[in-house]
Amino acid sequence: MLNNCKGFSMAESLTALSVWLLIVSFLVPQMVLLVEKRQNVKQSTIAYKILHEETQKVFFDKKTKLNTVVKENGTTYNLVWKGETSYTKACISWENHYNQTKEQCFFTS
Repeated sequence: MLNNCKGFSMAESLTALSVWLLIVSFLVPQMVLLVEKRQNVKQSTIAYKILHEETQKVFFDKKTKLNTVVKENGTTYNLVWKGETSYTKACISWENHYNQTKEQCFFTS
């Protein structure tokens, strides 16, 4: 009666399950890191965009240089103008997904 069974044995099923669990145990942490890095890149891109737009407003539209706080997508970006010499430094800072403070600066004339 058991000779006509067409299913998998318990050992084959456990082996297949353990292989899948091994693969998933390697892929899930890598996917989490990938999502976190993607969020950090998105924050950096938004910061560059804000910095570019604000410097364009100041130098082409002749607006005043004001330190501003911009909140976008749940992240707070602080724009600070430094120096009043021939070159002005516009810096934007934010806290990334790893709770590290990041800063990017443009030098403008």
